[in-house]
Amino acid sequence: MMFGISKQSCFMLIFTWISTVCVLGITPLTVFAQESLESEPFAFHAEPSPDLSSALADPFTYQGEPIVFNGFRLWPNLTLEQRYTDNLLATENNTQSDFITVLKPELEIWKSLGRHDFSLLMNSEILQHWDRSQDNVENYNVAFNADLEARQGLNIPIKLLYRDGHLRRAYQRRSNADQIVKTPLNVKRWRAESGFIYKPNRLMLSLLGDYSQVRLGNEELINGGFLIRDNRDVNITQATGKVSYDLKTGLSPFVQTSYTKENYINETPGAVSRNNDSLRILAGADFNFKGLIAGFIGAGIDRRSYDDATVGNTGDVLLDAEIYWDPIPKTRLRFDARRETTEDNLLIQQLTETAFGLGIDHELRQNLFARLAAHYGYDEFMDTNRQDKTLDSHFELLKIIGPHLQLGAGYQYLTKDSSVPGLDMDQSVVFLRIKTAL
Repeated sequence: MMFGISKQSCFMLIFTWISTVCVLGITPLTVFAQESLESEPFAFHAEPSPDLSSALADPFTYQGEPIVFNGFRLWPNLTLEQRYTDNLLATENNTQSDFITVLKPELEIWKSLGRHDFSLLMNSEILQHWDRSQDNVENYNVAFNADLEARQGLNIPIKLLYRDGHLRRAYQRRSNADQIVKTPLNVKRWRAESGFIYKPNRLMLSLLGDYSQVRLGNEELINGGFLIRDNRDVNITQATGKVSYDLKTGLSPFVQTSYTKENYINETPGAVSRNNDSLRILAGADFNFKGLIAGFIGAGIDRRSYDDATVGNTGDVLLDAEIYWDPIPKTRLRFDARRETTEDNLLIQQLTETAFGLGIDHELRQNLFARLAAHYGYDEFMDTNRQDKTLDSHFELLKIIGPHLQLGAGYQYLTKDSSVPGLDMDQSVVFLRIKTAL
């Protein structure tokens, strides 16, 4: 049951809503970035240059035509999605299936004042489960971005972010098979970033400061007791510097350095402190060769030191790469690879994450796109002998019906293999999606 309505009535309501939208012919929207709520809060990744970012346009994030009003550009969007999963709780045994209706409203506002650009993004994600109402959640996201041109070649970026969301169960690490919460774990995040980007010619220098807060909720376990996670509340301070040089051959070598300080503010009295600082150095290059192959690749080292002498310091190889290749017209291949050490704030352990992804986008016919992707992850926990292997694959079809409507459908298969007994799992998700603009 959902909102006290029978499943048959829900089907009729969804069909009526979709039929009405198709008749009115309203514009498409951007999908709420759910992975932003599900990923680890601590990550160090290189970012492609602004020129490269614009070159990597993605039809699956197409927003449609904006509304122009008094110099403002607005994208008011709405998504309705119907999912089915055969393993809602992401367990090895006693799996439970469910239908999930998802509503995703979104509003993006853009304004330019002289040489300064401003944008505001507000979106939410409302999930209603037909059988297991305990998993009904609402996720919220607000992001403000400003690009201030102080003088020619000198820009001051400003980013403010607030997120109040829940971890999808399939992506939540657990310490044992019985650690299943009644409701998905809540995560709140604040983030503020600013600094400068100086590019007088081919040389580019940037220095950015970042401050963020992560607040985790406590949840009741299905088998009794509580999963206490507010003792993992953390404040993170980071400074990142980058130097790159454009060789005018499609290649821009760079060196990027980041210093991060993590302070856990609510640790259990008498427990080992996980306060730490890390230094990471990454060297590589952005590249874009005639629009056929583009991306960036970098390698380096990272070093993490803990305030508590009983926790061993770590050092490892750092890898970050994204490559896009258009071998033939209407086809794009994507490859990414990452390796980094991090402090897992759910299991209270250090681990090294290694991940590889491969995908292909193809325009089957005009405005009809297909995406096939697979992502493999390998996690090695340093304080124990635990190893987790994950394979996440999905297939998606997207139909852009002019500037007024998008339809989509897809399938995701996720499998996990853990050295901890009882943590293996398989999950399939099928979805239908309609995107419109108001």
